[in-house]
Amino acid sequence: MIFLSPSDYFNPKQVDEMYIEQAASLNNAGFNTAAICLESLGDNSPKISPSLPQNSEVVYRGWILSPSEYELLVNAVESAGAFPFTSQAEYLLTHYLPN
Repeated sequence: MIFLSPSDYFNPKQVDEMYIEQAASLNNAGFNTAAICLESLGDNSPKISPSLPQNSEVVYRGWILSPSEYELLVNAVESAGAFPFTSQAEYLLTHYLPN
């Protein structure tokens, strides 16, 4: 399992400062972490650092995304050969009213 957080705007290889302590705690607990540049979600190759391991389960820990943004995130994770812990349908059911 790998935890994916938004990246710092000026340093896309580093986790955003709002999530850096959480990422450090996860690393200290033995989990892998990565950063994703949310601004690159619509690109053909979104920036994820480090690259996601093949067949890894990915938990997104970041800002609430719109349905279309989360769909782009799912596509980015799947195109990297990994799979999301929370599907698009599950995300919509738990983050948007009246669901």
